Amino acid sequence: MEYAKDGYEKRPTWRKIIAYLLIGGLAYIAVYYAFSKNKSVYAPETAPSALTTDNFTVTYGPNGFEPQNLTIKAGDTVIWTNQGEAKMDVASSPHPAHTDYPALNLGLANTNESKSLSFPKLGTYKYHNHLNAGHYGLITVE
Repeated sequence: MEYAKDGYEKRPTWRKIIAYLLIGGLAYIAVYYAFSKNKSVYAPETAPSALTTDNFTVTYGPNGFEPQNLTIKAGDTVIWTNQGEAKMDVASSPHPAHTDYPALNLGLANTNESKSLSFPKLGTYKYHNHLNAGHYGLITVE
């Protein structure tokens, strides 16, 4: 090892470069996280009124879903209410796979119970009662 005139060990230049890069990188990360955590401070607390959403109700009874076809806007919520004597199991098409839109597989609802789902994207969504596949409906999101 080489020693400087003052008796201290002389370090190679590459070690100094790595040390400066590490210290600089840590400082950059610290500053980045300090400022990125405060982004929500500038966000509005309430959504603009132009982005209002509505709720729509579909009832289920002995004759199936009413209305059978429903047109809504993106962000709206559909509430399925079971007003029949039999259980209802809202599920995505096709029967029995339920793979078109898995979020629409809402599960069982007994009499006077409800299930709901918000539709964020445009499209057409077919559904049915898994327990009675002859009862089906269609949600169109415009």
